[in-house]
Formats: sequence, C-alpha cells, structure tokens
Amino acid sequence: MGVKHLAILGFGYSASTALADALLECKEFQSYPDYEEIDELRAPGGLVDQLLLYQKAKGKKILFLKLMLNGIVRLVRRFIWGFRVNLFIKNSLSFRSKISNNFKRLQCDMHYISCILWIKNRSQVADVHCLISFYLNGLRDSCKVDKGHTLILNQITFPEFLVSELLMSLPSDVKITVTTRNVFDSLYEMERYGDYFESQDLAQDFILGRDEQYILRRKNYLNVLRYRIESMTKSAALFSDDIFIVSFDSMIKDFDKLFSEVLTFSGFSHDQVSCNRSTKNERHFDPERSAKNIRPYGVTEDFLKSLGYTESMFDEIKALNVLLVNLETSNRAHHKRLRIS
Repeated sequence: MGVKHLAILGFGYSASTALADALLECKEFQSYPDYEEIDELRAPGGLVDQLLLYQKAKGKKILFLKLMLNGIVRLVRRFIWGFRVNLFIKNSLSFRSKISNNFKRLQCDMHYISCILWIKNRSQVADVHCLISFYLNGLRDSCKVDKGHTLILNQITFPEFLVSELLMSLPSDVKITVTTRNVFDSLYEMERYGDYFESQDLAQDFILGRDEQYILRRKNYLNVLRYRIESMTKSAALFSDDIFIVSFDSMIKDFDKLFSEVLTFSGFSHDQVSCNRSTKNERHFDPERSAKNIRPYGVTEDFLKSLGYTESMFDEIKALNVLLVNLETSNRAHHKRLRIS
C-alpha cells in the first residue's frame, strides 16, 4: 500500500510535472482535476493566510462573510471555466471523462468552502498543522482517491514554505519528492517561454525595480533560488526519510532505475503497480525525447548573455548548481542506505 499523499515540488522548470506525468501512467497514482497546481495553501490570501488573519481579526463576522463570499464567487468562476475547458476544448478525453473531471473539480472547490467554515469554527483552538490535515483529508475524498492509492499534490507549496508543516500534519501519510535541474537550462526555458521578469504593475515595479533589461529582478531571482535550495537542504536533512530529491539529468540517464526508486519511496514496488507507459498518452514522459532539453553550456550562456546576464551572475548560477548536486547526492545516498538496510 502506497503513501496517501505524495507532494511533488520543484524549483521552477525543473521537470516536476514530467515526473508526475510518468507516475500518473500508473493507476495507483491519482491527481487533482487535470493535474492542476494546488494553490489553496501556498497562495497569498489562501487558506493558511486566512487562518492566521482570522485568528488576529477583531471583526470576525465581517471577515467570515467576506471569505465566504470570495469562496462562493471562486467556485462559480472556476466551475464556468472548467465547464468551458472540459466540454468545448478538444483533447483526448472522452465526453464521459470530461464530465467526471468537471464534477471532481466542483467537489474540490466545495471542499475549499468547507475549509473556510472550518477556520471559523476552529481558528481559536487549531493551528496550521490542523488546517493542513483537514484540507488534505478532505481533498483526498473530493478527488475520489481509491483506498491504497496515492494522491499526487502538484506544487502544493514552495521548497522554502510550509514543508515541515506539510510533513508534520499527517505523519507517515505525506511524503515529498523534489525535482532539480541545471539552473542554466531552467533559466533558458523560463526566459524563452515566459515573461516572469517583465513589468507587471506599478507596485511590483516599485518593489522589484524597473531597470533596463530587468537585471535587478533577475539577480533577485537568483537570491531567491539560493534561499530555496538552502531551505530545502535543511528540510531534507531534518526529514531525510520523507523527502526524495530527483534531478532531471537522472531522469534522462536511467529513467527505469529512477522510476523504481520513486515507487519504492512512495510505498510501492514494480509488481504492485499497473503502469501503461504508452507514447499514445499525450502527457507521456519520453526520456529520449526530453534529452534535447539538456543543452550545451555555450548555447545557454549565449542566450542568457543576450538578455543581459553578467559574468558575476553566471558565477552565482554555477554555485547554485553545486548546491543542487550536493543536495541530490546526500539525499540519494541516504535513501540508498535505507533500501539496503
């Protein structure tokens, strides 16, 4: 029997979704509707912030009505959006699967409202651990996860936020897998496929700066990434049995071996799972196809230089890569010792 909840976290474009896609080809792993990222706990103004705010608030009745109204509006908006996406946008799912998926989404959104009611009734005697426990148990029921199967929690938090609370909320029922990747490759894809560093609004410009080519923001991101890696290094040492580090390189070089290790970490063995790893699956992870995303240093260096990255920033990226390698090496050595013993 596998662990009840498996959180999969990443550091940004680090192949966490690819790992989840591979696991979801086994029927013993199930997910939130459409394998969306789960924002309810980690988001600004999310359930954790609501609990802390409600505990301090003086006008609790007014705050409760505001939270409930926001929760109901959220439910209606997400239902309409999900209905449109699941029923009118073409994909490989059958009509029956689309209806089922939309119903699961509605159940999860109703559970969000039940968490607001829980905050109202329990805020004076409960803490963040209790809230996370209530949320995860209800989420598992809302997602209709079969007994003995594992619910994948996609990006339910950040590597530097709520990790210990998540693991301590349901001891032995929650484990965390964290994917890492060469920072040069991660930045290459962040810059090429997103606009994360461009100006968004006036308040953000004031806090993050508005210099030419947004170099200030890019430097700040490297500082944040260092903090995340150092935070996860501490967490992996403290909860060594419950955190498993996976690098993108290891997924490419020997995927079968790595996949077997992830299954073992999740409480399964190969003969206990029914996997249908087929290239016909539109979300199938193919190591050979993904190998092209490991790029020569010269390619990423030239691309990042064209965006204004400096030599000092390259030195910091190299130092971050050393931290990531050390994190994976020490963690994998620990789990190897566990398997042998």
